[in-house]
Amino acid sequence: MEKNNYLLKGVILKQELSFWDLKLEPTPEGAAVSAPSSMEQKRFQRQVSILKGRLALLQAGQDPERPIAPGDLPKEEGPGDLLAVWYQRAREADSLHSRLVASYNAFGALPGGYPAIEQNMERWLGAPLGKKLMSYVDLVRQEDDELDGRILELPAWSQEELETVDRGILAAAEGGFSV
Repeated sequence: MEKNNYLLKGVILKQELSFWDLKLEPTPEGAAVSAPSSMEQKRFQRQVSILKGRLALLQAGQDPERPIAPGDLPKEEGPGDLLAVWYQRAREADSLHSRLVASYNAFGALPGGYPAIEQNMERWLGAPLGKKLMSYVDLVRQEDDELDGRILELPAWSQEELETVDRGILAAAEGGFSV
C-alpha cells in the first residue's frame, strides 16, 4: 500500500472513524487506515501500532461481529498505549517465545515499569504464574548471555497458563489504566 495507508483486516466499521490523526474507513476486508501524506512514516507506524493494540484490548472477549463505534477508541494518547501494543503483539505472536516475551513487556508497561514488574505480575497473575513468567524471561536472558552455546531447559507452558496470562494482562489494562 501507499505511504500512510494500512488495511486492518477483520475490523468491522459501520461508519468512518478517526483515531487521533488517522482516518478509518470501512472496507469489505476490514478498515482502511490513512493519514495525511505530510505525516512522517515513523509516526504513522507508531499510531497504527497503538490503534492495533487498542483494538485488540477492545475486542478481547467481545462479539467479533460487533462494529467499532466512535466512542470505543480514546481521544488522545494515554498511559495504557504501550500495554495495548504489547498485548496485541503477544496475541499475534508466531511462537511461544515471542508470546511470553511480549506478555512480560506488557507487565513492564504497567505503572512502576520494569522495577515493579514482579509485583505487577504477582498482582495480576498470582505468585506462582508470575514467578514462572519471570523465571522464563530470566532463563532466556541467561541463554542469550551464554557464549558456549549451551541451551537451557525452559519451562513448559500449558494452554491454560497462556490464557491466564492473557486474562491477567486484560485485567491489568482494566484495573491499571483507562482503556
